[in-house]
Amino acid sequence: MSFPSGHAAVAAGLAVSLCWFYPRGRSVFIALAILASFQRINSLSHFLSDICIGAAIGIAGALVFAPAPNHADRGQ
Repeated sequence: MSFPSGHAAVAAGLAVSLCWFYPRGRSVFIALAILASFQRINSLSHFLSDICIGAAIGIAGALVFAPAPNHADRGQ
């Protein structure tokens, strides 16, 4: 009943979204998402497979709804 992990999906999706808008904080956002996901395993709420599938769903959702890159903003 815990498949997939909603916590991992939200953490991964948020990390990808924040990396998109704030690329300088990429390592911090990814580290926090990983820590949140491993906390779910440590608390015996989820298995690793639940976390991996949840994270994949979160990443896919973030990429689907990410804004299209605007090259005019980057001076290209």
